Parts: sequence; structure tokens; C-alpha cells
Amino acid sequence: MLQELRVKNYALIRSLVFKPEQGLNVITGETGAGKSILLGALGLILGNRADQTVLLAQDEKCVVEGLFHLEDTHLKPWFEEQDLDWDAKLVLRREVVPGGKSRSFINDTPASLQQMKTIGEWLVEIQTQHAIINLQDANRQRTLLDDYAGNRNLLGRYARLYQQFRAAQEHSEQLLAEQTAWLKERDYLQFQYQELEQFQPQPNEEQQLDSEIAALTHGAEISRTAWEAADMLDQSEHGLISSVARLRNVLKTGSKFSAKLAELHERAELLFNELRDISASLSGFTSLEAVAPEQLESLNDRHFRLQALLKKHQKNNTEALCDYMDELAQRLQEGDSLQDLIIEVKARCAQLQQELLVLAGEITESRMQGKTSFAAQVTELLQQLEMQDAQLEVSLEPLPEPGPYGADQVMFRFRSSSALPLNSLSRVASGGELARLMFAIQCVSARQAHMPLLVFDEADSGVSGEVASKFGSMMRQMAAAHQVIAITHLPQVAGAAHAHFYVFKEKDGDKPGSALRKLAESERVEELAVMISGKDPGNSARLHAMTLLKNASQH
Repeated sequence: MLQELRVKNYALIRSLVFKPEQGLNVITGETGAGKSILLGALGLILGNRADQTVLLAQDEKCVVEGLFHLEDTHLKPWFEEQDLDWDAKLVLRREVVPGGKSRSFINDTPASLQQMKTIGEWLVEIQTQHAIINLQDANRQRTLLDDYAGNRNLLGRYARLYQQFRAAQEHSEQLLAEQTAWLKERDYLQFQYQELEQFQPQPNEEQQLDSEIAALTHGAEISRTAWEAADMLDQSEHGLISSVARLRNVLKTGSKFSAKLAELHERAELLFNELRDISASLSGFTSLEAVAPEQLESLNDRHFRLQALLKKHQKNNTEALCDYMDELAQRLQEGDSLQDLIIEVKARCAQLQQELLVLAGEITESRMQGKTSFAAQVTELLQQLEMQDAQLEVSLEPLPEPGPYGADQVMFRFRSSSALPLNSLSRVASGGELARLMFAIQCVSARQAHMPLLVFDEADSGVSGEVASKFGSMMRQMAAAHQVIAITHLPQVAGAAHAHFYVFKEKDGDKPGSALRKLAESERVEELAVMISGKDPGNSARLHAMTLLKNASQH
């Protein structure tokens, strides 16, 4: 339960302390005094967003702090998971500083807005006139049925699985798009690769071709040079080889008598062998001129094709061209393996979809089991609210495929009289009918959800007379199992309260502000009398007020 709410510098509130009691607490007061502003402050510690406009004094920070007593420990695992200190006395605090930035705290530990919102959804249920309008929304209707059926954990599992399924679907779609793009360029990549594979470029080939072409281009000159050199070496009488042979023989004769001549003889022998070697090598050049044209044409053709490939692929040398050929081969291989990955991801999608359908079936079954009971209980309460012929029907319509919340669309259909057909809530014209329907739904939901604190912000708007008395009686009954806070204009509801708080305007200099105080029993009589007949109530109004309080105390 909420034990204390402290508000400072929020909207019209300078400083206020609200200490609701266990049971039914009502808040009344004149129009514009700030009754709903108090709930706006409560909303801050429940995760609602805020900006600088909430500051009464723009140069001071706004602080809202709520002290809750947690009667059970079902929230303890969540605190441990979030690395927050657990205490049965829970303090939620929100600060909004000049400039609009805010800070949140759970038991004095900095917390995120989402953490505040999560814990707020477990602690407090607020029904406003806006919520009554939202009742016409299909998503709200689905949420109400799921809350009643206890589907929170089941929907949590489903949501996680649905996210995995959608991620797998998006991955599959991305791969298919990549495959489509790859197929468009595959033929071109294949053509490029085959062209290079057929040519078979080799590292350093450009330099080797340049050298060979240069040699063949000057083949005649090289051949003539070789002939002349060979002639100088091989002339029978005056050639170098014959002269060195004679020199070798002469030195050989004298080498028997002189070590020096023996050394020179060895050197002459080496020179003779070297000249013969040179002569043999020259013989290879003398035939060059005869084969040069064909070889040169072939080499020039390959050189031309190589230059064309280098230019086409914007490469500086054959090493880069060889690397590009390897890159093309890899890209073609990756494209081929893309199909295998697509098959794998599609199989994953099919598996997740099957698991999703199974879980969606469990949610549908849970909704089917809950919808009849939910509709029957709401209908029973509507009859107690003077709508004897009213009926609520909850139907499930299958979706074409599972969505984020299952495979069903939940639809509420309602009629206020047996003479009318069942229609969607958007066709319910009366605000009073919607208010009673929403109140009955929240009563049923409260029984099931075990929500610690229920808040009604003028949820009784549009009702009066005996129906208003029923509202007050039913709120008091709910207060046996929940702490209830109700902002109301109805004396019948205010009279049913265990504690009555009055909001009024007070001035601090020239600036008005909102203040709140708990009314004593005698003050309650006077306030109820004013609510019944207006300012300066008569004795009959006071007697009516005392009757309301007496009747409430007997229940």
C-alpha cells in the first residue's frame, strides 16, 4: 500500500504530504484546486515522462517521493535481477531539475525510467476518464482480457520468441536481397574470372615480356654480333682459341722446370676452357634471326592483352591482377554459399514459426477459458449498477498470421438493453454507460490481479442517484482487498470512504497553490452537505450527509 506521498514544487503544489489509509480514500475539493494534479505527481514516480512545465518555481527542482509498504515478497526476484536493494518499505523518488531533466531513484539507488514504470505497473492501477475512452481500443480490450486470464508470463515468453522469429525473418529477407543483387552481377563476375583464368597472368610477367620482346626485336643485330664474336674465337689459324691453345702448350713445356710457369699454364688452361664455353654459348645466338618473327608476334600479342587487362581492371601490375583474380574466385564462391545460408535461415524461421504457433495456441486457449467468465462477472456487476439488461460479450477472431500478441484479435461487444444488438464499444454513445462498464471491468480485473493500489480519477463521471451509491458501495467492497484512492464529485462515493481528504487553494503572497488535509468526522458532514446542495447547505443536506456516513459504517 501507499503509506505516504510527498510532493514539492509540482504544478500548483508548493509542498504537500498525502498519507492515505488502508481502505477507501476519497479526495474532493473545488474545481481547479488541484485534485488530479496530485495524481499527476503520483504518475511521476510510476514512470510517466516529465519536463520543465511541471515546475511551479522554475528555478527550483521538483521532488516527488512515495513510500510504499510491500506486503509480500513476489517482487524480490525482480529487485535482485535489477541489482536493486530489496526492502519491504519501498521508496520511489523522482526529481525534475530546472531545464527539464529528471532523475529517478528506487530505495535511494539511481534507476531508469523503465524500471520505475515496471515496478509502477505492479503496484498501482489508475483509471481515468482517458482510460474510459481507451476502453474502445482493441489493444486495451486485449490487455484487459490477458490480465484477467493471467497471461503475463505466457505473453512474455511469446514476445521473446516473436522477436526471435521476426529477427530470423528479417535476416532471411536480407539474404534474399543480397542473393538477388549477387545474381544480377554473377554473370559479369563469372565473365571477368573466366577471362583472367583463360589468360593465366603470372607474377612479374610484364617485366619478363618486356625483356624477351626487347631481345627478339634486336635479334639480327644480336646474331651478327654473335657471328663476329664466334669468328674471332674459332678461326683455324688466327682465332683466339687456337692462339690460346698454342700458348697453353708452350707453357706446359716449361712448367716442368718452373713452378711459376706451371701456375701460368694452369691459368692458360682455364682461359682455353672459358673461351670454348663462350664459343658454345654464341652458337645459340647465331640461329635467333631465323625464329624471331613468330616468337616476337606471339610475345607482342600477349603483352598487348596483358596491358588491356591491366587497364580494364585498373591494376598497376600483374601481382595486383592475380590478387583480383583470387578475389573474383572468392566472391563467386561466397555467392554460391549464400544459397546454403538462405536454406539454413529459412529452416530456422520455420522452426520458430512452429514454436510460435504452439505458444499462440496456448494463449488462445487461455483467452478462451477466461473470456466467458470475465464477461459474465462484468455483466453481473453492470446489473448491480442499475443496468439489468446490459450484457458484455468477449469474442476472439483469428488473425491471418500470428502477431506480436498472439494469433487472436480480442473484441468486446456490449449492449445496454436486451432490445439492442451487441455492438463494438465504439458505438456505445452514452458516457455514463461507458463509465459504468469501465468501472465494472476494473472491479473484475482488480479481483484477479491482486493489485495493491487502485486509483479512480473521476471514474464515476456521468452517473448519479442510486448508481452513484452503488459506485461508492462497490469501491468500499474493493477496499477490503485493495487500497483504493478515488477522486470524486459524488457525495455518495465520498460518504462511503474510510478516509476523506480535501484539496483546496491557498495563497502564498499573490501566488495560489494547492493544499490538502484530512477531514475530521464533523468536517466530512459539512463537505458532504456542500457536495449535496452547494454552498451554505441546509439541515436537510447535513442530515443526508450523516445518513451516508452511517450507512457506509454499517458495511
